[in-house]
Amino acid sequence: MADPAQVQESRAEFHVPMPRGVDKWQLLRELSVARKEFGLSDRDLTVLQALISFYPGTCLDSPERMVIHASNATICERLHGMPCSTMRRHLARLIDSGLLMRRDSPNGKRYVRRGASGTRAFGIDLTPLPYLFERITQTADRVRAEAAELAMQRETVSLMRRDLLNALHSEPDLPSKLTRRLWDIAEMSGKLLRRKLNLEQINELKDLLTQSLDMLGLSENPLETVKLSSSDSQNEQHIQNTKKDYSESEKTVAADSPPAPTPALDTVLSACHEVQAMSADEIRNWNDLHQATEQLYPMMGIGSQVWHEAKQRMGATVASITLAAILQRFTSIRSPGAYLRSLTAKAANGRFSVTPMIQALAKTAHKPSSQL
Repeated sequence: MADPAQVQESRAEFHVPMPRGVDKWQLLRELSVARKEFGLSDRDLTVLQALISFYPGTCLDSPERMVIHASNATICERLHGMPCSTMRRHLARLIDSGLLMRRDSPNGKRYVRRGASGTRAFGIDLTPLPYLFERITQTADRVRAEAAELAMQRETVSLMRRDLLNALHSEPDLPSKLTRRLWDIAEMSGKLLRRKLNLEQINELKDLLTQSLDMLGLSENPLETVKLSSSDSQNEQHIQNTKKDYSESEKTVAADSPPAPTPALDTVLSACHEVQAMSADEIRNWNDLHQATEQLYPMMGIGSQVWHEAKQRMGATVASITLAAILQRFTSIRSPGAYLRSLTAKAANGRFSVTPMIQALAKTAHKPSSQL
């Protein structure tokens, strides 16, 4: 829904002369691009299209003809039989967004009265549309620019993944641990690219692939590239989060042992073996698990804000165990970020325990699992 302040601002502009040359169909096309920014659905625009079709002519520049006084039945007929209640709901949303106004008659009916003193119409007023045309066009241009940037970055990430796969095929002498980690990253990035990622998630995936390609670029001594230092891991995480977020997360992972009752670390690693496979270093204690999950969450398409909130609500250890469990079931979870957000909400209400998740995974730990 549009900002109420913007709606009032637009209505305050009506005392100035109406903008000329605003093509009603061009306005509708621009609004179709920017509709989500105005809180509108495609069905809302279908109703708007029917309403502006009652306006005679193409340009919205005739103030005396801006009020549409067609009845609900006539409007629904033009909407190919849309139920009247549905039409009224979409009409109310268009009015709430500030795109239309009501001109109510004393009896609530829509009609036009012609007399010696002039013509007066009651109904649905299209007057806001030409005044909002510039704002709609600017919003549509911004949406197009953001979509183009997303498409370009997505293409870049896809090419980087291709380069990573080609490099892995052409470098058979890499250490097995490094090779497995980079293959896992390539496979996971392919799965993520089949999803609808936002620009933040695409950029995080791009950073991860950049680091992976850098590892291969330093492959003269590949054993050193596998053993990332603690400070390197912190620097990478610092890039993904703000300084404030990172300093707070440092405090949450300071303890070596988790609060009870949580599963033992050996139990977690046995049930969630993928987290060890995806980690650059061996996981020997809870701090190692914390560091591993700090590296893994962007690879899984989980935003930094979602991850930070999970650590705040669950605690760093439970959040890390939860992420390991999600990673273990990665191929069967449609949206890991949304799933983690729902578990965080349950944790905030005291209705979440990670132990049943680990117990369920432990039962299938020795069965063949899908490779990420």
